[in-house]
Amino acid sequence: MRIDWLPIVAVLGAFAVAMFTTWVRHRTRDNKIKLQSEVYKQLIDKFGSGEEFARFAETAAGKDLLQQLASRPDEPSNPHRNILRSIKVGLILTLMGTALFVMWITGAGTDPDEGTGGVVLLGIGIAFLIGAALSYHLSKKWGLIKDEDSNPANQVRG
Repeated sequence: MRIDWLPIVAVLGAFAVAMFTTWVRHRTRDNKIKLQSEVYKQLIDKFGSGEEFARFAETAAGKDLLQQLASRPDEPSNPHRNILRSIKVGLILTLMGTALFVMWITGAGTDPDEGTGGVVLLGIGIAFLIGAALSYHLSKKWGLIKDEDSNPANQVRG
């Protein structure tokens, strides 16, 4: 019995890359949080008394600092950005899947599995597009996206 190692290695490799990416993102976020905490601690330690800090807190810079301290450093990102990312991935996968499927139908492809791969990519792409539409609908319903936010001219790049 002959074992075809390529699919096994491909799946394990994809899993390893996903795990490594998750680990790197987690470490980066933790390091960022530690660095921010240290900077804020050192900044607050610079004040000799509570009165000095209170005077600073009344200034615009002090209010900004307190707002940053009150916000979570791992706040979810902009819903518009997440939805657009899903749309981009969905369109790319849908187009790739369609191209592979058309190649398989017309006989231009040499591999008979191109049709299967095309259908799988097409399905995943459509699922991303449906997910983006659902995310948009739920974000509007939950108030994460307001009607005036829907106009791209009102978006602030960040």
